Amino acid sequence: MVFIQQMRLNVTFYFRKLRTFEKTGMGVVMANISLNGKRASSGYHTGVKCKKEHFISGRIEGCKNANQLNESLFLCETHIRSVANNLCLTNKYLTANEILKYVRGINTDTSIERVLKLYIESREEFVSKNRFRHLKFMSNRIEKFTKQNKLNNIEEVTKIQLENIFVSLSQKGRSTNSIRQDITFFLKAINYFKAKFSFAGLNLPELGKLDIKASYSPSIIYLEMEELELIEKFQTTNEQQIKAKNWFLLACYTGMHYNEIKSYSPEKHLFVNDGQKYIKIQRSKTSKTNSRACIIPLTDKAVELLKKINGEHSKDFNNVTNLNFHLNKLRIGAGIEKPVTCKIGRKTFGTMMLLKGMSLESVSRMLGHSSIVTTQRYYVVVLEQRVFNEFKSLKF
Repeated sequence: MVFIQQMRLNVTFYFRKLRTFEKTGMGVVMANISLNGKRASSGYHTGVKCKKEHFISGRIEGCKNANQLNESLFLCETHIRSVANNLCLTNKYLTANEILKYVRGINTDTSIERVLKLYIESREEFVSKNRFRHLKFMSNRIEKFTKQNKLNNIEEVTKIQLENIFVSLSQKGRSTNSIRQDITFFLKAINYFKAKFSFAGLNLPELGKLDIKASYSPSIIYLEMEELELIEKFQTTNEQQIKAKNWFLLACYTGMHYNEIKSYSPEKHLFVNDGQKYIKIQRSKTSKTNSRACIIPLTDKAVELLKKINGEHSKDFNNVTNLNFHLNKLRIGAGIEKPVTCKIGRKTFGTMMLLKGMSLESVSRMLGHSSIVTTQRYYVVVLEQRVFNEFKSLKF
């Protein structure tokens, strides 16, 4: 049951002399706000100026622009009542001073943390528990990258800053689709906040649509063989880190991402072709756009790693964020400066295959890309390096 506070709002106008009153006879019309018989501690400056003799019983009379000035006072009173009505609907206990602060626009917290919190709360009853948990993860990521860029409230956010954040996160190895989803969510949160507090007269920027090209090619991050060996040789007694290590190495030697490793079953996905073991598995991310399964021939190392995956491995990590958390601990322990995530393990596999001479078409099929264009876009730097490798092997 929603409680609506009883509200008897009264707005009256009074005349206040300006400092130049003795010379000009001019003053400003102020508004008194009273709620349920209690008046605000100070008046509200309406911006309407007139001479004292023209201000009669709360109205302006006897001057050329009296109608225009009275209309301004009417709009001012309408604004005050609109603010009060909207605040009343928020089920917040009100006072005349609270209304005055919102009318002046100085009582609205525009911190990014609060904006995201309000938007998430508004979505809770409309989404599933899993989706709501995912929204919280997105919110945490947004808070993190905005703080890193010294953005504390939405008034400081600009279109250029968000585009720069996109490029910066892409260069650190984040998926462009994931970054785009986060920024889109952030923009929705800002728009929701602007609509909810439109009555408060906030001066918030118009961000519009970001100029992020779909064909943007981030610099790919992958591990060199020396760095991969550091991971393989690193020893730890932490059970979760041991499991994370196995998952990561499996991503490096098969190209499978978190969802594929989690759903992997030897009975369903392991096959043999003329003595060559291989995995045939549907990539969950592109299952709607690409009906072809990934075909992944297995190296000896990949076969050994698969032996460590038992039927209970799907319960090792609740989500990819949890896996990447333990991989980061592993990275620090192994002394690797580059970020280490399940996604980067997959990119390491794609890079190794291309540098060892496999065709773009074969690598695209192994990775389960919906189009060979996707492989070209993400591995353009690696393809350039392969040109030099192949040229060195030529003899004239």
